[in-house]
Amino acid sequence: MAAPKLDFNKIKNLYKEGEFDKIRVDLERFLKQAGESAEPKEKIFTFKYLGVVYAAEAQGYPVAETYFYRLFWLAPNAYLSDLYVSSAVENLFEKTKTRFLKETRDLKDFDEFGNPRTSPSDQAHGKGAKDSAEVTSLPTPLAQPLPMDPKNPQPEIKSRRKVWPWIVAGAGVTAGIGIYLWILTQNEGTHTEIDATPH
Repeated sequence: MAAPKLDFNKIKNLYKEGEFDKIRVDLERFLKQAGESAEPKEKIFTFKYLGVVYAAEAQGYPVAETYFYRLFWLAPNAYLSDLYVSSAVENLFEKTKTRFLKETRDLKDFDEFGNPRTSPSDQAHGKGAKDSAEVTSLPTPLAQPLPMDPKNPQPEIKSRRKVWPWIVAGAGVTAGIGIYLWILTQNEGTHTEIDATPH
């Protein structure tokens, strides 16, 4: 049995006519029947249109995000300008795209524990995946956060030592202002009134 082919023009015409329910039924049926045999262009087109269809209704936002996310895995530079969508749909699309780009960047740069992945310079110095696996196999305790510089194994503490005088000075100034205001309010309450009427 031959894999089904997606009728792009039919879906585009249904979109122009506002037949979103028909689009949803046709495209979801296509995904179910084609499965993995669907061509990349067919998947991109399907995820894009299904995302827009679901995003047109507030209760469909979670499903729309899922389809947009799948779209970005195949086409990170996808856009909706050709579909003339509402600002609400465009906002959801852009929000999903921003999250997708951040997550893929994080996955590329950091392992599951938030440690930097091995860089080409580490490999040049003889540090391979085994070395990084030993370092990153357990999460780092919260009491000792990872240093930002992988070449420096000690956390940077110098900057913390320079901050404490400012904290103490700020607390002293705040306490001084508080005492001054308290004294002012106490003095205002102790003024005696002078009787200016002639006797």
